[in-house]
Amino acid sequence: MILDAFRLDGKVAIVTGAARGLGQGMAVGLAEAGADIVGVDVLSPLDETRAQVEKVGRRFTEVGADLSQTSGIERILRTAEEELGGIDVLVNNAGIMQVRPFTDEDDAAARRMVDINVHGVLTGMRLVLPGMLARRRGHIVNIASAAGKVGFAYGATYCGTKSFVL
Repeated sequence: MILDAFRLDGKVAIVTGAARGLGQGMAVGLAEAGADIVGVDVLSPLDETRAQVEKVGRRFTEVGADLSQTSGIERILRTAEEELGGIDVLVNNAGIMQVRPFTDEDDAAARRMVDINVHGVLTGMRLVLPGMLARRRGHIVNIASAAGKVGFAYGATYCGTKSFVL
């Protein structure tokens, strides 16, 4: 049950990492609260998320994008605005994790974790904020992890990226 104070009727929400798990749950929850959803993931298609969002009567737009690239994030925002309207909520949920001893960590994989988990969040916020400020409304939700506060073995870079988000 959504309390009236938490209704999002007529609002547009972008959720990254919306293909499964927490991201999918947030996309559906925001739709249940009345928001139209832009679901973003590298895993495509987002058929299950789309079905659940549309089941509650909300519109769903899918964007497959690489969050490590500014051009990918710009495409997400452009698609959201063209198809659904101004962006009211951005949920930075997507993230990747490589688990292995730090000394065995692949440099390219470590850079990709930082690019997506850190730069993807920063770029999304930087690009969505001007529109929110101009409309004098909007919310940004950055999802981190307990790993950002308490590290774990074989997760040095991942834990560092989540600490940054916190």
